Amino acid sequence: MFVTAFIIAIEGGDGVGKNTISNALAASLRSKSKSVAVIDFPRYGDTLAGGALKQFLNGETKRPVTAQVAAVLYALDRFEYRDDILKAINENDFVIFDRYVASNVAYQAAKVPKADRSTMMEWVADLELETFSLPRPNLNVLLRLDVAAARSLVSRKPKRDYTSLEHDVHEADDTLQTRLRENYEHIADQAMISRWTVIDVSRFGSLRNPSEICAEVERSVEELGAFAIS
Repeated sequence: MFVTAFIIAIEGGDGVGKNTISNALAASLRSKSKSVAVIDFPRYGDTLAGGALKQFLNGETKRPVTAQVAAVLYALDRFEYRDDILKAINENDFVIFDRYVASNVAYQAAKVPKADRSTMMEWVADLELETFSLPRPNLNVLLRLDVAAARSLVSRKPKRDYTSLEHDVHEADDTLQTRLRENYEHIADQAMISRWTVIDVSRFGSLRNPSEICAEVERSVEELGAFAIS
């Protein structure tokens, strides 16, 4: 087993299938005799910040939450869970994050005027990676799917433990979701945080099989020269 895991962050807007792909990728890697940990964020029931985020996404906060305040809460959620992250990295070949640093960067920058987005992106990334010293992923995977298709998929999700709403505060805002996708494309194009691979979730109007998407991710890992998977 490798002393330090290869870290993969699965990213994208709400409803693109991050959880599905994270778990399918883990299963694929385990079938190749690799040890894998999957960690999803936010940690609603595990951290104080996660509890606050649960209230925010349910629309239960009595005052508006600014992008800066939200950024700190999401970063604190990971910082509170940092020891568990480091433990997983030390004990596995792969650690897969279902949302990670780039999610905070993209979402909070979508809430500020366009002229301020680059500054917000840099500030959030620095907060997570420098101030809170969270480990940098080796590879970020952007799952690309248009807002309408993703919204439909969110509507089909089973009941979730953090909200009773069909769409949480972020999911219900189509304007935010559009800006979010623009931000993710920019972040990936600029190779912000670390390396990126961008994968279309649908092809010719139909959702792709998760195994196809996982195979693309695994090829990207091998291209980085970390080690052979197969």
